[in-house]
Amino acid sequence: MSSTEEAYERQLGTTPARADEYDRRMVELGMAESDQHRPGLDRFYGYGARHVYTENAVRYLGEMPDGSFETPHVAHEAWAVDEARKDLRIATGELEQEQAAEADGSLVRHNPDDDWSKERAAIDAAREALAAAEQRLAAAERGELTPATPDLAEPDWTTKVHPASLAAYHAAVGHLEYERDGGAPHLYEELVEDWEAQLNREIAEHDGIELEEEPGLEP
Repeated sequence: MSSTEEAYERQLGTTPARADEYDRRMVELGMAESDQHRPGLDRFYGYGARHVYTENAVRYLGEMPDGSFETPHVAHEAWAVDEARKDLRIATGELEQEQAAEADGSLVRHNPDDDWSKERAAIDAAREALAAAEQRLAAAERGELTPATPDLAEPDWTTKVHPASLAAYHAAVGHLEYERDGGAPHLYEELVEDWEAQLNREIAEHDGIELEEEPGLEP
C-alpha cells in the first residue's frame, strides 16, 4: 500500500493533509476560525460524491485543477479550460482509434469514401472551444473578466448568511441531486431541510425579524 493510500481517510474523503489545506483556505477567506476543527468537513470534503465537493471548492474557495487556490471566478474559468482539453483529447482519440481499427481490419466502414469529415469537424469544434476557454481564463487572470454583477433590484438573500453555512447547504443539495439519479436521496433530504432552516434563521437574524414562516430558498 502506498503512502497516499495509507494517508487517505474515508470519513474525510481525502487525505488529512489535503483536508488541512481546505481548512486553511477557509480561514484565509474568513469562512472559519483558526481554532475550528475540520470546518471544511461536509462542505469541501467528506463522505459522499467527490465531484460535489470539488464543485463547492471551486465555487467558494477557488480550487484550481492542480489543487492550488485562486479567486473563484479564475478557478471557474480554469476548470472550463480543463474540460475543454478533455473534450479535445476525446475527439482526437476517437478519430485515431477508428482510423487504427480500419487500418488493422477490425473496422469495416459502410462508406469507404468517407473522409472522416464528421470526426474532423468535431475536433475542430473542440479546438475552437478550447481556444475560447483559454482566452476567458487569460482575461480572468488579468482581472478583465469578473463575476456578473447581481441585480440590485432583487435582494440577494445569500449575502445575509454566513458563507460556510451556504457552502454546507450547497454541498447537501449537490449530494441530494446526485443521489436522485438512482441512489439514496433520503440520506440527504433531511440534511437539506436542516440547512434550509439554518439559513432562514440567519436571514431573519440579519433582517432583525422573528421567523414565522420559512421563505423558500433556491440552490
